[in-house]
Amino acid sequence: VQSIIENGELVSDELLVDLLRSAMQKHPGTEGFLLDGYPRTIQQARDLEVLLTELNGGVNVVLALDVPDDELMERLLKRAQVEGRKDDTEEVISNRLNVYHSQTKPLMAHYDGQGKMKSVHGVGTIDEIFNRLCEKVDK
Repeated sequence: VQSIIENGELVSDELLVDLLRSAMQKHPGTEGFLLDGYPRTIQQARDLEVLLTELNGGVNVVLALDVPDDELMERLLKRAQVEGRKDDTEEVISNRLNVYHSQTKPLMAHYDGQGKMKSVHGVGTIDEIFNRLCEKVDK
């Protein structure tokens, strides 16, 4: 999984579902889970719905931070300096952004059609963005 992520690629859907199932089954009775960066494709959304149905759950809300690509590039390059992440190079970040626009962005329409999609302005201080996220979850 580590090498796949470091190359800016996506982990296989089957492996992700297995990892999620295992993690969720370790916490029976939990009211919910917050998933960051998953699902990223329509197929993953379908796989997640099947998994959650098996576990007697469902997707309640989907949040998407709306941040311009140039801002994302700047943030991730800074993260590379601070955290020393090998997968935060311009080439890998550009690849991730291309994957996002081609595979993940269409997912927003999928959840919007279900009334679950909430877009959040993702530029500002951490506190400002966090407060915007909380407002969307609380509605």
